[in-house]
Formats: sequence, C-alpha cells, structure tokens
Amino acid sequence: MTGANSKRLDTQRRPPSDRVKCQLGLCAPGYDLAMRWTEVPAAWRTPHELVQEGFRRNRVVMLNEAHDGLTWWLWVLIAVSLALAVVIPMWPWLPRAPSATADHDTWKLFDRPPAPGDWVSGDGAYPVPLPGGRVAWLFGDSQVRRADATNAIVHNTIVIQGGDRLRTLAGGTTAQPTDLIPPVQPGTWLWPSSGFVEQGRLMVFAEELARPASDGDGDGFQATHRRYLVPFQLPDLVQGTPQAVYDGPVAWGHTVLVNGDDVYVYGNLQRDGWTNLTYLARFRLGHSGGYWQFWNGHRFSSARLAAAPLHGPDGRALVAKLASVIPIPAAAHAGAGARFAALSIDPFATTIDLRVAPGPQGPWRARHTLCAVAEPHAYLPHARTDQGGAIRLAYSVANSQPRYLTVNW
Repeated sequence: MTGANSKRLDTQRRPPSDRVKCQLGLCAPGYDLAMRWTEVPAAWRTPHELVQEGFRRNRVVMLNEAHDGLTWWLWVLIAVSLALAVVIPMWPWLPRAPSATADHDTWKLFDRPPAPGDWVSGDGAYPVPLPGGRVAWLFGDSQVRRADATNAIVHNTIVIQGGDRLRTLAGGTTAQPTDLIPPVQPGTWLWPSSGFVEQGRLMVFAEELARPASDGDGDGFQATHRRYLVPFQLPDLVQGTPQAVYDGPVAWGHTVLVNGDDVYVYGNLQRDGWTNLTYLARFRLGHSGGYWQFWNGHRFSSARLAAAPLHGPDGRALVAKLASVIPIPAAAHAGAGARFAALSIDPFATTIDLRVAPGPQGPWRARHTLCAVAEPHAYLPHARTDQGGAIRLAYSVANSQPRYLTVNW
C-alpha cells in the first residue's frame, strides 16, 4: 500500500505524539518514533522500559532508531559483556599480590626459656633447608645462655630446627660460649650471611669483619673485603676448614639461590650508607671451589671485573639490597613470566618490599609492598620454602629477636 492510503493507515496505528511523555526532557525524534512504533502507552517513559514493553508485546524494538544515547549504551553493554567473557574464565590465572601473616609457631619455638648453651637472641636469621626436613638457622651477633644464667655475646652461631626442637651450635663451653666459626685472621671475626647444601655438606658463606682502629666505643666494625665458604659435614654438622672465595668490595654470598644444578650467588656493593647495588655470579652445584661466572649485564662470563649490577624495570641499575631470592611456588599466580621473587628492606624503611623477575638475573620489576613492619630498625628479610610449599620469612630487628612471617601467595 503506497501513497496517501499507507500514510493514513500508519497514522491510525500510531498514538498521537502528544500522548508520549519523557522525563528526560525534550526527546530526540528517533526516540518519539520508536515509542509510537511499539505502541507504548504514555506511562512508559525510559528506554529500558521501552525495551521491556517491546519484549512483553513480542515486538521488535529497533534500538538503533530509538534514541541517540541508547545506541551508545548498547555498545558499552556489548563491550562489557565481551570483557567479562574473557576475564572471568581467566580469573584464576591473573596475577595476585601476596601478603604476609605472623608465623606464631616459629616465634613460640624460638621464644622458649633457654637452657645453658641455648641461643637467646641474635640477628641474621638466614634459614637453610637441610635433608630430612631440618632447617639450619644462621645467626650473626647472638646471645647464648651461660651455665650461670647470664648471656655471652658471640659473633656467629647456628641453630638446628628439627620439628619443634632446637639445638644450638656454638664454640667454647656452656660456662663460656664462643664463636662457632673461629676467626681466620687475628683481630677479626666472621658473620654468616647465607648457605646452601652441596654434596652432603652445609656450605656457609661468611663475611670477615674487623674493629676500626679509630673506634673509641668499641661498637663499630668494617669489612675487610675477605669472605669464606665454611663446610659443615651432614648430618652431624662437623665443621671443616674455611675456604677463601672472591674478595673485593662486592660482598659475595649476601644471599644464594639454588636453581636446578646451578648455585646463584648474590653480592652486595654498599656505595654509601644508603645506596646498595646487587651483583650476581653462579657456579655448578658441587663445584663451589672452582671458577665462578659473573653476570655482565648481558650474559654470564668468567671475567669478574666485567661484572655489572642487576637491572630494574627501567633498564637502569637496581638500587636495592636483595636480602633473599627464592623461586615462586608453582601454584602462585604472580603474572606472566614471573618465576623468582626477591625481598628487601631499604635502610630505615618500614616495609618489606617484593620484586619478581623471569630469571635469577632479572630484570627485576617494580617493587611492591609485601607488608609493613612495626619495628623502626628492621633489616635482612630472609625467606625459605618449607616442605609443604609454604614460604616462611624471618627478618631481623635491632636489639631484639627476629620476627617470623608466612607469605600467602
């Protein structure tokens, strides 16, 4: 039907335009036309109500002709629906930010009343998993209980954790405890920094320190730039002869990572009291006494003098003292390419920071706060993965006992 007759019939099917009301003010012509096409009563006033009425009457509502803003909302709805269709199935694999909670069990274990010869407090708290489920805790300056219930100050000791029992390894006697690892050079002492297990031995990196000649109060110290690997034969931890490793200003063995058949040795270079750079070397497990390879910024090389600091996310040298590097648990969702995690606490900072990287050498991504620490002088966050796959963390506190945490990824 064409011409005047069709126009007359169409006019009869549509309600008068003055019956169409809109709470949005002046409606666009398309909106008015669509409402009259669907024969919507005057009570229906919004595009949403328009669509509902169209479905109720089994009528097709042409949304692209309904309202200028309705088409825009349709595209938004389609985009959101498509995004949800992609994101929701991927939700379990999206990166997750880890958190940390107090490890009360370990705290209670170390907070027991000490017997003569027991460790009382100390810093360092570097945990090394041993065969059979035991853990060797490496401590620097520590208090060890004497037989007369007073405490002796020693520069190094090891506490062996087996289940809910602790056994302290120190030198001397219970009447007068001394350093477990005696000095190699006169007038010096050794601080254990990290360790790993190699061919049935616990291998402990130890940094040599000395008292400055100008130290008036006797509390100062300075590095001699000499360091050693000290073997302890398992399972009884019989101490062997310290072996000198690479000397120089880079404190090699600040932390270590055993990954497959390789041992990665991280070294810290302290440029001043606030700025630290991290270097990296490696050797094959079982060959700690051989030559190392050093990361030069592009690859590992035997040229030690070509060693370069590790890089951060901007391609520049990473300004951080990486106190612990561990593999990220397989069940964790740390983001694409993230396989290793590093922990650090900046000088006088109040947070433990976490960085992730695809490889032991980095590049390390931007830091994120793992947790806040309440103590004003916290340092050296050290982590390990226990037999159950949980990440256990300990950090030192000046003039106090270490604090123990569990990382939840």
